[in-house]
Amino acid sequence: MKAILVLNIIPNCKNKMTKIFEFLLLITMISCAAALVPETSDPNEKLKQSYELVAGKRGIAADKVIGQAMQMFQAKGNKEGMARAYYAYALLYRSDASHDRLKLPDNFRAGEAYDIAGMIYKQLGNHKGAVDSYILAALFYGLGKNFDRSGPTCNTLIKAKTAAGEDSQLIADVVHHQKKMRCI
Repeated sequence: MKAILVLNIIPNCKNKMTKIFEFLLLITMISCAAALVPETSDPNEKLKQSYELVAGKRGIAADKVIGQAMQMFQAKGNKEGMARAYYAYALLYRSDASHDRLKLPDNFRAGEAYDIAGMIYKQLGNHKGAVDSYILAALFYGLGKNFDRSGPTCNTLIKAKTAAGEDSQLIADVVHHQKKMRCI
């Protein structure tokens, strides 16, 4: 009886077989996380798609597309691309694109993603990228929590200061955040 009611709510169907087919197609599309996401072999394009999916609150699809981009960057040995993929994950974790298996926002996971991006940028010698990533990591680690000097917020800012190298502007930026977050 319930199936007949569901079939009757699908508008503009000529017969029951068409209704059944459209109902099954609808169920299939709803269950497919990446439905209506164009296929591409370009990992940068996949990251762009992930931003659109996050904006559309399609967290599971965004998670899948970011993972695919990350695998492509890893296969090519593209560390900068990997750092950008971690930024995309952080954006996802900061969002409210929740799903049953993906509870968001998750500020701590966003912090972890920024932290990993910072490590990658530091390995690449990109001081600004590393410092910016570590500062964002510290902000999200500490969001809504007390800023404990021994916690991940302050420890991440220590990493940021180390990553700044000799750049006085980057060092000043880190010190500003350390004071703001009561780490010094």
